[in-house]
Amino acid sequence: MHIRVKLFQKYAPIFCTLIGGTLLLSGLLEIGYSYQEHKLALIDLQREKAEAAAARIGQYLFDVEMRIASASAPRPGVSAMEQRALEVGLLRQVSAIKESILLDPKGREHLRVQRFGGERWRDGRDYSGTPMFREARAGRFYRGPIEFEDGIPYMTVALAAGPPEAGITLSVIDLEFLLDGISRIRVGETGHAYAVDAKGQLIAHPDIGKVLNRQNIADLPQVGAAISGKAPQNGFGLNDKGEEVLAAYGKIPILNWFVFVEEP
Repeated sequence: MHIRVKLFQKYAPIFCTLIGGTLLLSGLLEIGYSYQEHKLALIDLQREKAEAAAARIGQYLFDVEMRIASASAPRPGVSAMEQRALEVGLLRQVSAIKESILLDPKGREHLRVQRFGGERWRDGRDYSGTPMFREARAGRFYRGPIEFEDGIPYMTVALAAGPPEAGITLSVIDLEFLLDGISRIRVGETGHAYAVDAKGQLIAHPDIGKVLNRQNIADLPQVGAAISGKAPQNGFGLNDKGEEVLAAYGKIPILNWFVFVEEP
């Protein structure tokens, strides 16, 4: 009996240590699995929000561009230029278009129509040396960089609609509504969304000052990975303060822009 007591006293601490260690290890593993599951679920949620926002922007711009591109065959007795002028005049009714300019085949301004203004005919301003005219004249759809006026973002598109003698149509698209929608996305208590162009320059962010200052964040790992076509590894990235974040993004294919959703 005395021997059994001694053996118990000798081995009990070992058994307790083994059992305790097993329970601790099991608990740590459970915490680790729970953390991984939570992280993956959060990344999935962020990706869904980013892709949904990117899809909305892409569809919005596609619809506006198709409206600009719509052209009709000239009616009898009406030239292609006159017919196109009638169609450009109707673009005033599209709320997303700030103004439209019709250029003649040589690149001179023929008609300018503003959303909140009248029409101006045959100004004669020469656009023939501009990239927008050259691209559209070559049959390509020109989409210019985002520009700001009074804090509101705009983008100019140019295309040839109809036969060559119908000229080139330039339209300035108002992006305030869509990009403002990105800035309002929230995930958790501190998560937010932002958008960058193909070079990593901010075009939408909750802090509008960063956008107006043309801040470029291409050096952030998740942004650089997106621009280069590589998904962010493990969903981790850095914000502009150097803090680690969970990040996901959606791409707008027609523009090669990216919408990011991230949370510290």
